[in-house]
Amino acid sequence: MSMDLLDELIIPAEHGRSIDVKKGQTLRMVAIEGPQVVDITFLNTYDYRESYNGPQSYNLNCRLGYGDGRTLKYLYSCLPWSNIMMEITEDKVGRHWVINGGHCSWKSNVMRGLPKSSRSCHGNLADALHYHGLTSDRVPDSFPLWMKIEYGDNGEALLYPSPAKMGDYTDFLAHMDVLVAISACPGNQGNITNINGDNNKPVKAEVWG
Repeated sequence: MSMDLLDELIIPAEHGRSIDVKKGQTLRMVAIEGPQVVDITFLNTYDYRESYNGPQSYNLNCRLGYGDGRTLKYLYSCLPWSNIMMEITEDKVGRHWVINGGHCSWKSNVMRGLPKSSRSCHGNLADALHYHGLTSDRVPDSFPLWMKIEYGDNGEALLYPSPAKMGDYTDFLAHMDVLVAISACPGNQGNITNINGDNNKPVKAEVWG
């Protein structure tokens, strides 16, 4: 069955934006310029207390045989709800940091030697949610889309450039009405990492239905 493009949004490099997706619609995240990590989170449109939870999603997908530490099928909300919020139906990249619900912040930036004023995914998501009446302490877990992590001999997380190529996309089918907050990860600031390839890039969100 064909779908119609209902809405689209460009998230500028190193910034955050939000978009609404209704139950039954598909959110398509597009790497419009090549390798780029995206931190994305989901909140129940009618009750912002119910939001995406990374460890819960990792646990349930592994138990049900639908995913592992690199990819998953269902994105679950936090306890006590534990509802399916989104379902990945098509994935041209197939590589994410599933187990991690966290994201960079002013604190982690300072620990890496960046100024406190540097852009962060927490700050970007907080900016996106501010317009919906939520303060920065209400930013939920995020899903690190297209983020490639390997683990060293001592269990340390090793960051690699995003495997997303120009034009790659991941589709999320909404199982409920959701508010989506999106951060175009600013991880390449100060040449600390190259997780977004040569430079931080914008990304595109499309809503199909």
